[in-house]
Amino acid sequence: GLSMVPGQNEHFAHAVSSALHAIGSLLLHKGNQMVFRDMWGAKLLVDLCLESEESVVVHAAAMGITAMCPSAESRAEAHSEGRTIQMEQVSTFEALDRTRLMVFGRRREPPEWLHESWSIMGMEESELEAAKKEAMERGERMDA
Repeated sequence: GLSMVPGQNEHFAHAVSSALHAIGSLLLHKGNQMVFRDMWGAKLLVDLCLESEESVVVHAAAMGITAMCPSAESRAEAHSEGRTIQMEQVSTFEALDRTRLMVFGRRREPPEWLHESWSIMGMEESELEAAKKEAMERGERMDA
């Protein structure tokens, strides 16, 4: 535990949550994602989601993770080129699944931002290929 002082863990969790919200905002920009990827920052966010018992920390870390999650088409394209996306090299699906259950378990559906990334990271190869085909048929540009 962090401390035996009553309320200190709660203050610490809110401070960490605030820092994670700031990181999540920065990760909405592709350039910042590249720097974060180079630092293996996604592993830190995933580890926080998997290990923290503070729902505000798990929630905020998941926001940063979802900002970095690829589209299904991007995952399929990377696989067809023999590449593995960094978000597949860390336990992204498990972290998002824990967030879904721990933070939003009482809701019928988690928020769209979480559900979409959770769904994509849980897709099998055939589902990824189908999503890639659909995107190509719509004439969407591949953005890996």
